[in-house]
Amino acid sequence: MVKNFRKSFLFVFLLVLSLTLLAGCTPSNQVDPNAITEEKLEALVFEDGVFEYDGKEKKLYVENIYEEQGVTVAYTNNNNVMPGTYTVNAVIKYENFRVTKSATITINKGTSVLEAETEQTVYVTDKNFKVVYKLSNNRQKVQMFNEQGEKVELTDLAQVGVYKLELYAPENNYFKESNHVKVTFNVVKSIFDVQFNSKEVEADGQEHKIELEGTLPAGYTVEYTDNKGTEDGTYYAVAAIKDANGDVVEKHNAVLKIENKENEAFNQYLDEFFVEYLEDDQLSVNIFCEDPSKFGLEHYDAEWYTYETFGDDAIEQDLETFKELLAELEEFKDQPLSDVQEYAYRTIEKFLNYYITFYSVEDAFFTQNLYVDQFGGYVADFGTYMEAYSLRSELEVQDVVKFIESTKTAFPSYLDFLNDKAEKGYALSDYSIEKMQEYLDEIINSVNGYYLKDILNEKIDKLVFLSTEKKEDYKSQIATAIKECFMVGIVELNEGLD
Repeated sequence: MVKNFRKSFLFVFLLVLSLTLLAGCTPSNQVDPNAITEEKLEALVFEDGVFEYDGKEKKLYVENIYEEQGVTVAYTNNNNVMPGTYTVNAVIKYENFRVTKSATITINKGTSVLEAETEQTVYVTDKNFKVVYKLSNNRQKVQMFNEQGEKVELTDLAQVGVYKLELYAPENNYFKESNHVKVTFNVVKSIFDVQFNSKEVEADGQEHKIELEGTLPAGYTVEYTDNKGTEDGTYYAVAAIKDANGDVVEKHNAVLKIENKENEAFNQYLDEFFVEYLEDDQLSVNIFCEDPSKFGLEHYDAEWYTYETFGDDAIEQDLETFKELLAELEEFKDQPLSDVQEYAYRTIEKFLNYYITFYSVEDAFFTQNLYVDQFGGYVADFGTYMEAYSLRSELEVQDVVKFIESTKTAFPSYLDFLNDKAEKGYALSDYSIEKMQEYLDEIINSVNGYYLKDILNEKIDKLVFLSTEKKEDYKSQIATAIKECFMVGIVELNEGLD
């Protein structure tokens, strides 16, 4: 696990940004009509694509790239699986020519199809019996409702009787809501002393199966359908009991579910990645981790994000760090993972690919970072994250005071960012500066003061681990910090924007 990668972009992680790149166009001086020119590279088509989720990677490609003449294309963020909208960048190279193009890939949630026999019979003696259905994916959970629209669990169907049910799979991160199916579910007594019991097991490379338990009378036989499997999946087993003439007397249904067991090596990777990302960042630790000690995380200094100038070498180092982290993740690409682990894999993969794309774009830090913008930038974010900050202990109440105090130097540092940004040729527009100042003016001129004070006071009043005296003391500290630090930082930033 690579250590100490930069954590300056927490907000970009929580709110993924789209990157649109425009490459310059230089006239060609080539006479040979077959020669590769920058104009030809600019003219190459890189179109948006729309797909439906099916668990497989979706990619976009630049069309007709003159590959036989030595033109190459390097893609970033072009191995997406999960539903969502992504910006794919293509860097087209030929000798000294370099053209960058962008396209959008949209992966829509998959279509979910639910099938079930409208009339089903199960036997009350069968343990763990199921309403039998077939869903076109194994990522959703089917829910059942009665005629009154009330949700029904299998335990509600344990008695002999006739149940009118409606089944469907709700929308989730992978698939849209399925179609609805109505089922008449009959729970009856068996004429035999047998059971056909559903079960769930972990995939271990061995064959698992469901067989009828008990003894059939002489002359009766059982014929199984889909009652065994080895691979991860759901098997809808049927045990048909036949008489001496081969006629089916009873048909018992059960479900065999084989799930990939937890990959312990991947769990360790997740723990290490989690710690690596949160380490030294108290805001992240608090928001993402209810009990940091379980992961070996400490309580770190509470300080709001301050802009620090760093050079191209540092950005290149960060890029290589994220590439190494992605390489570590991809070691698990073809290994069996549980459903939860696979979702974690895709989430981290998306996160790392975003940063690789971010750092691969020239001056992306200055073109995409939002310390200052028309919506209030990191100043507006400060209020949002302080509202979300969990107060589980007195130490975390003290954190809030320290966060507010740190804004006295953090906010003015954003002026340094704007200067560096302008020197790179990306000066903020007059409109954005004007809107940012309007936001700051609202805070400065607010009759009732900064809104966050009242919200934090309410949170403190609800804390049972603080005495009344301590509550009043911390509320006083917050009021002082807002007046003498937060507002001072706001005024200095506002005046510096003139």
